[in-house]
Amino acid sequence: MTIYSLSNNFILSQLRKSFAATGVSEELIQYIYYFFLFFLFTIPILILVHFTVNYFLKKRENDYGSVFDKNILKDVFNMALLQRSRFDVRVGKTKSTFYCTLIDFDNDYLYLELPSYLKISNIWFKRKINCFFKIGKDKLSSIYYNFSTQVEDFYLDRGVYILKVKFPLKLYLGQKRKFLRVSLPSKYIKEIKIWTAKLDKYSGFSKDPLTWSNPIGIYNEKEKGLLLKDISSGGVKLGIRKDLIHNTVDFKRENEYLFFYLKINYPKELKKDFFYFICRLKNYYSEESKDYYFWGLQFVARGDLVWDKEQQNNFLNWKDLDSNRGDEILGNWLFKVYLDMYREKGLA
Repeated sequence: MTIYSLSNNFILSQLRKSFAATGVSEELIQYIYYFFLFFLFTIPILILVHFTVNYFLKKRENDYGSVFDKNILKDVFNMALLQRSRFDVRVGKTKSTFYCTLIDFDNDYLYLELPSYLKISNIWFKRKINCFFKIGKDKLSSIYYNFSTQVEDFYLDRGVYILKVKFPLKLYLGQKRKFLRVSLPSKYIKEIKIWTAKLDKYSGFSKDPLTWSNPIGIYNEKEKGLLLKDISSGGVKLGIRKDLIHNTVDFKRENEYLFFYLKINYPKELKKDFFYFICRLKNYYSEESKDYYFWGLQFVARGDLVWDKEQQNNFLNWKDLDSNRGDEILGNWLFKVYLDMYREKGLA
């Protein structure tokens, strides 16, 4: 007889003695016993599952907005090198920071120049450091980054210490701005359309673009009813030609949501060259413009075209977007466009 069966019989016998005077049946005693065992083993499992799920959700949250591609990392560090970007460095878990400058990098290491007042010693060897920096010189175009790495060596060069640190495996995007906003040159935009968002009687927002009414405005080679001021993974600042809107107050009241279509040039690695979004009409910007009213539109859902075999027609599968994340596919494309723009003419 195993230890388990011995303990099992012992506990059951104790329960029988405890309930003997109450007249409780044998079947009920066994039911109470097994019910107790169920909770005894289930609760630790549920707790373990809870912490496991939270761990992976946290990991996913941390990895969102991270750059892993080494070629892109090199492009970013090359920008920082050319702009002499300031790096704020924190050693280990300390809260104090000091600044330094990236003076060079190769495939394996970054070389950071320390300020002249800072003296270091062998205790820095193999220490973990956290670095924060930005590229871009104005608020709209700046991108903020941070990364962790390790000190591999240091040396003295003309009286100034140089830290040799490992090339980071990834950069975390963002620090002060939620989304990177890009003012796209016209060569990247093939077409833009907006419609009043229609609600389907049975399935929420309409999924069939062919059933939508005429667009409120269109931008393409022939028509200039719309003007894209800037765009991010979370939304767009869009100008609508004044003759298309009779009254801004009525327009906002009648168009709480809009359908937004963007067709792009130079899609790069994207599998498609167009996007459909449901947008919430957020803000009206009373900017001085003779021709356009400017509005802030927040992306709340992205539509992916899916072929319906029964209907023999494409329909949009709407997927909600996290307001803190935006659309990652569009955001990654915008980031690569931003790098291209810098390589072509630099950032002001």
